[in-house]
Amino acid sequence: MASCASISVSSSYGRCSLNARAQPRVQATIRREESLLLNLWTNAAFQGGMAFVAVVVFAAFIWTAGPPPIDDRCTLPWC
Repeated sequence: MASCASISVSSSYGRCSLNARAQPRVQATIRREESLLLNLWTNAAFQGGMAFVAVVVFAAFIWTAGPPPIDDRCTLPWC
């Protein structure tokens, strides 16, 4: 991320703009961070791990809900 010293505020629009001197350094930092995150999210092992986590969470929801009632009566509060 850009440091506070490398950002100047334009009074006409109230937006932040990067100094011309700091811009290449900040862009390189942003590109490194984006590359790291992109490589992480597109990694097959990471995607497989997250698929496993999704299945475990789904199974936990199913286990928590439990089986349906044995008889045909309505068990909902508004019945």
